[in-house]
Amino acid sequence: ETETQWIKCSDRMPENEKVVEVTYKVPKMDTPNEYWYGVCNAFHEDGGVAAERSQFQLDPEMLVFDDFTNTWYVPRGWFEAVYSIEECWQIDDEMIEVIAWKEKCKPYVEG
Repeated sequence: ETETQWIKCSDRMPENEKVVEVTYKVPKMDTPNEYWYGVCNAFHEDGGVAAERSQFQLDPEMLVFDDFTNTWYVPRGWFEAVYSIEECWQIDDEMIEVIAWKEKCKPYVEG
């Protein structure tokens, strides 16, 4: 079985709230044109999911209120999928850029 290929975010985004593996880059402080690269499990939000319908728990201070619908929404962006604590954290900001994603591999099954 071949490894799942990376998909550039500029080409296509994953399904909303689907956990995928992402590559992100962070500029090095002392060298502006060089980056640190990392990977993590994350999900993308399109900004249209009401907080009470999201499958993830986010810090209430991160939510966005829409006066027209009188509803709290999950903001648009990438969030690290953290399973050891209850809350998820937004990982894309001015310093961190998610540049690619891929389907998570399936776990190994004995037998």
